[in-house]
Amino acid sequence: MGDFLCGFFVGEMVGSALSAFQVFHKREPTADEHMEIVKIVEGYSGQIREFFARFNG
Repeated sequence: MGDFLCGFFVGEMVGSALSAFQVFHKREPTADEHMEIVKIVEGYSGQIREFFARFNG
């Protein structure tokens, strides 16, 4: 269950960041900007995995 929650959470974080980008800048992010957002979220992957590992049974 923890792996699913982790993947879902990361997807939600990236999606929310992309939506915020669109609202703030009133445009779609470029491919490079999109990947930069993904890399920022990936920077927290260790902490996210640690948190959701508690739910693996």
